[in-house]
Amino acid sequence: MNINFDKLRRVIEVHAKPLWNGEVDTKWPWRKGGGEIYVQEILRRASPFLTAEAVQKESKESLSNALKADVNLLAHFEKMQAEAFINRTPAEELRRHVRDLLYGGEDLGTRLKRFLEWARLEPIPETNQKKGLTPGVASYLLAMSNPQQYPFCKPRAYDSAVAELLGKDKIKRDKVARILHCQEFYSKILAFLKAEYGLEDGNLLDVHSMFYCFTELWERPGSPPPPPPHYGSLYELLTEKHNLVLYGPPGTGKTREAIRLGNWWKNTFGPDTVSQITFHPSYSYEDFIEGFRPTGDGSRFELREGIFKKLCRRAAAAENKKFLIIIDEINRGDVARILGELITILEGDKRGEVYSIILPQSGERFFVPENLYVLGTMNTADKSISLMDLAIRRRFLFFYFPPDPDVLDKGKDFLDEIENIRLSRLLVGLNQRLMDVGVDRDRVLGHSFFMISAETPNPLRVLKNRIQYEIIPLIEEYCYADRASMKQVLGDLVDPIGAVDTDVLEDDEQFLATLRVLSEIE
Repeated sequence: MNINFDKLRRVIEVHAKPLWNGEVDTKWPWRKGGGEIYVQEILRRASPFLTAEAVQKESKESLSNALKADVNLLAHFEKMQAEAFINRTPAEELRRHVRDLLYGGEDLGTRLKRFLEWARLEPIPETNQKKGLTPGVASYLLAMSNPQQYPFCKPRAYDSAVAELLGKDKIKRDKVARILHCQEFYSKILAFLKAEYGLEDGNLLDVHSMFYCFTELWERPGSPPPPPPHYGSLYELLTEKHNLVLYGPPGTGKTREAIRLGNWWKNTFGPDTVSQITFHPSYSYEDFIEGFRPTGDGSRFELREGIFKKLCRRAAAAENKKFLIIIDEINRGDVARILGELITILEGDKRGEVYSIILPQSGERFFVPENLYVLGTMNTADKSISLMDLAIRRRFLFFYFPPDPDVLDKGKDFLDEIENIRLSRLLVGLNQRLMDVGVDRDRVLGHSFFMISAETPNPLRVLKNRIQYEIIPLIEEYCYADRASMKQVLGDLVDPIGAVDTDVLEDDEQFLATLRVLSEIE
């Protein structure tokens, strides 16, 4: 395994050493030579529940407690699916398979494969939920039982570290092969940290934590700086397909992520390389491509180029640059009508002059350059992907933005709790209740509803306003004014007829008690 230790040393000198030496004021301190301290605190809380004796004595309770000890390592939906699986699996069966995974006599690959086949994700009948244990949960259980031997393998941290220190071609995609490769790779990095940086009592969680923090810091000499953080490599997907749509429920950060990527794009390729528009029901082909419009004095009509045609001209004239058009709310326009004959030449493999067409109004020959990329955002509460024209869907990649409670837990500029109410758990609890009454995943709540600045002088008042004026009206819309469903989702925040219960909202004690109930995850 040929690891680029020189590159690792450079990023450690720039980022890790100031944290080790206390030179940076941070909410997430690191331990000398290793990763973030809070990860070791998770280990301290979780490991007693995963000893051979604990698993043998009470498998269900032990696994549930080990998962509850986690903060930020696993996604909340992974934990919800795991809890559902644990609750529905007979204790003896659960005990047998977990003991085999953690303490079985065969090699790790055999045990992992057998465990993941047994615990695979499956739908729960008559619900919108799933149950099962993902590879992430399996690696979490292994790491918490023996972090000296087993790694916590989070794909984003593993992928970026392997790409930078071993090469992209060394990344393993198979779920079992990835964890085994991660084990070998992280073990060598741990030995390096102990030998060169004096890490004492180190374990593979130190390596995971460090690599996770480094994902945005790796140096890339001779290439553009990395795009801003996101859920997966949006830039790579966009440049591969040319057309990408970010879709998901309201409040999940789709537009924010598109704008951040656009700002990075401007800094990388030039301020003239990005255009941004918003589709709406009145937006037309004439606005986007070309069409006749009245002159200022209204005396005649003249042929005008639309924003997309202008951007195509700029891109064709500057082949050394990459150009981007951001289309916010792409599903609110009549996309088939707006694109017209571009439906063919917009496709990623039909770019360039060889695929040019004749525009019907100007009679000009027109093509979409290969260095032009289209990034759309789509709020699925307005219209599902399934309602879009199939020909349109086939020309775009779709990247799902789910509610991400982890953002609320690890966002350093935002509060993670208010009056001992964990905002991430409140988000998960409300969304679970929404799904329980039949609201599908396209219409759940996004994390931005609960992102409250750490500098807010009265966060409880802000939370009350968010719930009263944003969340309750939205849930009323989702439930189609079904008062019984609203009550089931919102509990004592509303009265029996679904109206806001102002007495509860105005009484801090009653309000917080209600939120504690809504935060409970079954």
